[in-house]
Amino acid sequence: MKELSIPLLLVMFLASLPAGFCDTDPQDVAALQSLMRGWQNFPSSWKASSDPCGAQWDGITCNNGRVTSMRLSSINLQGTLGSSIGQLSELVYL
Repeated sequence: MKELSIPLLLVMFLASLPAGFCDTDPQDVAALQSLMRGWQNFPSSWKASSDPCGAQWDGITCNNGRVTSMRLSSINLQGTLGSSIGQLSELVYL
C-alpha cells in the first residue's frame, strides 16, 4: 500500500498544476514573432523568452497555452499591426 501512495500523490500534484505551465501554442508564437518584426520598443520580457505564455510577457495574457489578450496601449509600441494578428485564433481582447 505504501508503494502506491507516492505515485498517487505525484499524479494528484501534477493534475493540480495550473494551465499556465503549458508552452505557448506554436502558431501563436509564430504570429507574435511576425508581429514583432513590424514593431519597435517592445518590452524586454518579450526578448528574454520565446514562450509568451510560460514566461508571462508584459501585456500578453494566455489561457491553456493560447494567447487570449494583448494589452498594448501602455507599453509604448511603435510600428504597424500586421495581418498575422489574424493567426491568433483565441485572441478576444486587443
